[in-house]
Amino acid sequence: MVLVGGGIDNCKYSYLWDGSCSGWVLLHINSDKPEEAPRYLIFNVETRRSLLIRDDKVCAEVKQAMLNGGVRIVTSINES
Repeated sequence: MVLVGGGIDNCKYSYLWDGSCSGWVLLHINSDKPEEAPRYLIFNVETRRSLLIRDDKVCAEVKQAMLNGGVRIVTSINES
């Protein structure tokens, strides 16, 4: 797991959605519960590592930027 400090501009994370670093997806961790709002984990299917952003606000902004950027959403870490 990669830990990142909080409060940093989303441009620092643009590699997650701009294609410059391959393998990054959003893992839909509660896809079996359609009545709940979707919850996502930032995950790399090539390295099998997740990215934890400690600042909740920054994390939410990065995930939204990934969604806006068209990053693939998977429901299993075995999807590649």
